[in-house]
Amino acid sequence: MSGAPFEKLVSVIIPVFNGAGFLLPSLQSAREAIAHAAGRRPDVPPEAFEIILCDDASTDGSLQQIKEAVRDDPQVRVVAHPVNRGAGAARNTAIQASSGEILFFLDVGDAFFPPHVDRCLDVLSDKPEFGLVKTGIATAADVDLTWLAQVTERVVFNTAIRRECHDAVGGFPEDPELRVLRLESSFYCEMVQGVFLWERIPEATVLHKVRPGSVCDVRRESLRARGDTSSPLTPAQLEVLPILMDRQRDRLMALGIDDVRGGTRVDSIVVKDD
Repeated sequence: MSGAPFEKLVSVIIPVFNGAGFLLPSLQSAREAIAHAAGRRPDVPPEAFEIILCDDASTDGSLQQIKEAVRDDPQVRVVAHPVNRGAGAARNTAIQASSGEILFFLDVGDAFFPPHVDRCLDVLSDKPEFGLVKTGIATAADVDLTWLAQVTERVVFNTAIRRECHDAVGGFPEDPELRVLRLESSFYCEMVQGVFLWERIPEATVLHKVRPGSVCDVRRESLRARGDTSSPLTPAQLEVLPILMDRQRDRLMALGIDDVRGGTRVDSIVVKDD
């Protein structure tokens, strides 16, 4: 992996679906984080940083709200799906429209703290052999710390990854069934963390607001799917679960990842050097 300067350094990827009540603060936090990173890199032009949002056929006016908010901002671009395809597909579409060498992800309702982009870039610049970096997560509500540690390993809004690594695993899974059981982020993390060396930044540089339908709620579904029966899945989720797990097992095996059980790799900061 090259440590050479990037023509377009950073792309922040934001999927949007019915986020009209939450998206503007999230967008502003991304703007502030890239401004902070740019301010510490006077040799890097402002146009080296961009934000790409993909509206996934929202029905609440999100797309119109986004377009109005970014009308005069050359660093922000908007793409849209004509039909709903899920968060993984929305991220992939936004990435295809982007050109940054380092990809960051943000979910509507969550936020970057100002140092987030800067801290991740520092690590990836200092360690060109590393493919990605993950940071700690702060929450706006009390949560179980063991559960939060598991969530931290399997979400992407605390992740910065080199584009070449994202491309190497084929991007986010887009199985249609993922709209029923939303495990695309967990599956993606299993792939990239299983293939590439990665670093963990312990400090919390992102904020997650725990709310119904949020990424932490999705992670609860994932934990239940992996054996926690205290809160059973719905019949629809149980129906698609074996299909999704078989496909993910095939993806991991195709990438040469021996541990196809999934779960948290607490100590594998790592790569697999064949």
